[in-house]
Amino acid sequence: MKPIKLVMSAFGPFRGVVEVPFSELGSSGLFLINGDTGAGKTTIFDAISFALYGNASGENRTTDSFRSDYADEDEQTYVELTFLHRKKEYIVWRNPNYRRSKKRGSGTTEEKPNAILTMPDGSVIAGYAPVTEAVTDLLGIDWRQYKQISMIAQGEFLELLTADSNARGLIFRKVFGTQIYDSIQKKLKELSNKLKYQCEDIDKRILQFLDGISCSEGNVSKAAIDEWKKVKDINQAEKMMELLSVLLEEDRAKYHTKKKENEHLNIEMAKKAAEYTKAEQVNRLLANLKQAEEDYQKLTLTAEEMKREEERYALTEKALHIVKPAEDAYLRIKKEAANLAADIGKGKEEKVRLEEQLKLLLEEYRQKEAAQPRVSELTAQISRQRAELIKYDGVAEQEKQKAILEEKKQKLEKQIACLTGRKADLTKEQTEKQAEQDQYVNLDKDMVLCENQLYQTENTIKQLNKLLTDIRNLNTESDVLFRVQQDYQNAEAEYRYQNQEYLEMEARFFREQAGIMASNLEAGKPCPVCGSTEHPSKAAITGGAPSEEELKHAKTKLDKAHKAMAAAGAKSENQRTKVGMLADALQENAAVLLEVDVSVPTSDV
Repeated sequence: MKPIKLVMSAFGPFRGVVEVPFSELGSSGLFLINGDTGAGKTTIFDAISFALYGNASGENRTTDSFRSDYADEDEQTYVELTFLHRKKEYIVWRNPNYRRSKKRGSGTTEEKPNAILTMPDGSVIAGYAPVTEAVTDLLGIDWRQYKQISMIAQGEFLELLTADSNARGLIFRKVFGTQIYDSIQKKLKELSNKLKYQCEDIDKRILQFLDGISCSEGNVSKAAIDEWKKVKDINQAEKMMELLSVLLEEDRAKYHTKKKENEHLNIEMAKKAAEYTKAEQVNRLLANLKQAEEDYQKLTLTAEEMKREEERYALTEKALHIVKPAEDAYLRIKKEAANLAADIGKGKEEKVRLEEQLKLLLEEYRQKEAAQPRVSELTAQISRQRAELIKYDGVAEQEKQKAILEEKKQKLEKQIACLTGRKADLTKEQTEKQAEQDQYVNLDKDMVLCENQLYQTENTIKQLNKLLTDIRNLNTESDVLFRVQQDYQNAEAEYRYQNQEYLEMEARFFREQAGIMASNLEAGKPCPVCGSTEHPSKAAITGGAPSEEELKHAKTKLDKAHKAMAAAGAKSENQRTKVGMLADALQENAAVLLEVDVSVPTSDV
């Protein structure tokens, strides 16, 4: 990256617009920026670093301090850098966060940080963070690496010198674009380790298999195999493989011999098995013959007894055909006689019951015959009473209807009288209302006006309540802003203290280092710093200087204090933005509310 032109407006100690034309200072790329303390030398480096990355060139300066103290309230603060990178021109414009005069009205407002990057093809990237990210991708290094290798700020050169090899390697790889070779080296190392592990695994398996080789005691290779098993050297695996091939050939020849012997034995076994099967069949036939002879002897002994049983069976069957029909007929007649006797007994009992029932019915009939005249008389009397009752019911119903009608008549008369009085009252009320209506002709119009005014008043009250709530919120957030600003001031004071401590320790450390180097200078030999062979005024060892470890510890404390200050500053800035937005919104709402017409109509009501 080569700077071509730098434009600063109300930046640092510079008031107004200041332009630094680097292209007019020569093409050699080496020039000196000279000036008194506070003249703005470091500001030029801060401007370049801020334009590219949004940060100062050193860690002891913050972006909220970039606006010039000599700038007018309406003057704009920004930095514009034109630079070449790989023979292509880029323009980056960036402004910090600062307060300026309002364009409308009085007071000040906050100008938000912003950035614009113009590419060689004319395309534009806008936004504070997007521009920083684009510049980092373009240059290949971030802000911390940039200020270590391209723009080393005062007091920070030691960081690059004392950085460990990993940090320096990362920086140099990004600068010279050798990350791909580092990636290839890592990939090759991973592949090498993987193949190494695979080879070790294969060696273990080979040793395991070779350890399982066995042979007979009389084999000529027995001694060599036993000797190898004692050491288990993988480098002698080929020799063992040759011995294993010999053993396999010997085992293969023995296998063929044993295979032929086995085939011969299988044929003999098949023959013996056939003979054994035939012998078993003969033995079974002999056993069956012996059993048949024993059964024949038993049957011969029982033949006469069976003959006598057959004769007795023939006689029994003959008797069965003659006696059985007669026995069945006798049993059937006996069963029918028993059933008939039972039916006769039941008939006699039924006859007795019917005779008694007949006597009761005859007695009842005689009694009814004697009471027949009285029944006829009572029947006629009942008919007469029913006819009289029907007439009486009709008269009673008419009396009830009459009473109901009389009651309705009385109610109607009362209603007529009440309605007549109500009519008079309504007539009188109508007259009075008409008089009132004539009196208040404009009442509807005034009511509409009052309702509109009431609605406006209620709306105004709601807006005032909302305004009061916004004021309370603004007061609460303002209190929070006051606290976070106090925290920022404390963090800034701590940072300034740690920075002063570190700078003093660093100065004592370098003076001590210069004294140590000067003590080793010899007359006539060049100085490793300036190259001079004459040393008229050597630096002395001061004593009491901090060690490198103490200096690093102080640097750690300084970084911690800077981070705390940056975090407190960001928190304070966010809270200040929030309070500003609440105040602007409150002011706009108040302005709108003050424009509302809250006058009361003076019409007579």
